[in-house]
Amino acid sequence: MRGVGTPARVRWARAGYALLAAAFLACVVVQVFLAGFGVFVAAEGWAWHAGFVHVFEWLLPLMLFAALLGRLPRGLKLAPVGTFVLVGLQYTTANLGSGFVAALHPVIALLIFLAALATARGAWRALSRGEPI
Repeated sequence: MRGVGTPARVRWARAGYALLAAAFLACVVVQVFLAGFGVFVAAEGWAWHAGFVHVFEWLLPLMLFAALLGRLPRGLKLAPVGTFVLVGLQYTTANLGSGFVAALHPVIALLIFLAALATARGAWRALSRGEPI
């Protein structure tokens, strides 16, 4: 049987981690949409883009907490930490205004997307297999 012997809090934390990872990934997609909206549709999209990150950046510390509580492998524990560093770099590049380093902002966005995708896929794969991760 799946999960036999695994404490309920650990199982709930693992499921919570997978849900948080999926939510973070969805928010990254919305964030990119808002940037495109600001460029191609209406200037107020920039304000939405700048503000929306504050809605979902807090998911990363919650993911780390769930990873620790759920006894997840090192890679899934470090994933929210690494993604948090990338988000910090996003703040840095966004506030530089212009120049070479500021031009890295969309590149870092791609890295955040890839990290979020890999994290969500890994979490759901492990959860669906019912492994004693």
